[in-house]
Parts: sequence; C-alpha cells; structure tokens
Amino acid sequence: MANAWKLEDWEKHSTRARFIHYARALPNSRLLRRVAPQFSVFVVWTFFVVILSPRGLLQQAVVPLTPLSLVSTFVGALLTMRSNTGLARLAEGRVAWGTVSWKVREVGQLIATKIYPKDEQMAFLLGKLYLFGRGVCTLDFLLPFTALEH
Repeated sequence: MANAWKLEDWEKHSTRARFIHYARALPNSRLLRRVAPQFSVFVVWTFFVVILSPRGLLQQAVVPLTPLSLVSTFVGALLTMRSNTGLARLAEGRVAWGTVSWKVREVGQLIATKIYPKDEQMAFLLGKLYLFGRGVCTLDFLLPFTALEH
C-alpha cells in the first residue's frame, strides 16, 4: 500500500544519521540472521580462492557462469516489473494532481463569470478561498486573481 510522506518524514528518511543508525543495528538484524549461512559460505569460498590462487594451488579453478546468467535474467525481469509499477503509480499521481488543479481553475472561472456579476461581496469571499486552493495546487500563493480585483 502506498504511503503518503510528509516533509518531516522525508527529512528524517534522507539524513546521514539514518544510515549510521542502520549500520550500527546491522548485527541485530533479522535479515542478516536469515542470510548469514549463505553469506558465510560465499565469504569462505572467496577467502579460499583469494588465498590459494596466487600460490598456484587453484590454477584450473573455473566458475561456471550459467547460474549467474539464470539469476541475472530473473532479477532483471523483476526490476523491470518493479520499475514499471513505480512509474505507473507516479503517472496515476500526476493525473490526480492535474485533475485537482483543473477543478480549482474551473471553480475560479465559475466565480468570476457567474457569481461576480450578481454578488460582488460573495465573489470576493469565494475568491479568497480560490486563491488559497490555487496556491496549494501550484505551490505559489502569489498568483493574481484578476477577475476579482477591486
């Protein structure tokens, strides 16, 4: 499920202190405990290859690349699907934000053309609300609402 982040959440998430905190907590990680056996085998294997190869004891050591190619194909497909999902969510958010901006503009036009000629005071009150909504949608509170100027 998508999570709506606030500015404070993003600032907390993107700090260097967060990285240091997780680096310190790594020995207590459940994930590390789960992958430790497999990781240990690879560390021991790498250690022996690095130590024994320069001494000439493993001159004929050949590692087949078939497992790597099979795994990399799967990982590439998985990353492509995740990227496509993320881009689809981004496009959906942009469409929703565009719809909100369009509706706010439409309300401003309705205030200027339908309400202002009949009741100026009501139009000015609604115009203030429109300016607030327009500012929220464009993140710019300085847009003039020319139809409702005195």
